[in-house]
Amino acid sequence: MAIVGLVARQRRLLRGAYLLADADQRLEAAILVRAMLEFLVRQLWLQTNPELNYVLWAIADLRARLRIDRELREQAADEHEEALEVMQPAIRA
Repeated sequence: MAIVGLVARQRRLLRGAYLLADADQRLEAAILVRAMLEFLVRQLWLQTNPELNYVLWAIADLRARLRIDRELREQAADEHEEALEVMQPAIRA
């Protein structure tokens, strides 16, 4: 399913890149093509050893989400507690 999701994102990015290129916005289109290529690299990496690499990918994603959640809660908790709540406490636990 992860591969299907990555391919769907790549397709959407390619469609956007074509629209931007047709509108003579080549630089903006190039940014989307780069993002698409990054998804392709991730996809090929996942395909080399799906069982191991999917777990590594999921762990890295979870660590990043927890880090973002912690940093946002620490930086301005008094001023923006609700707005900066990335994860619900049950999910965080």
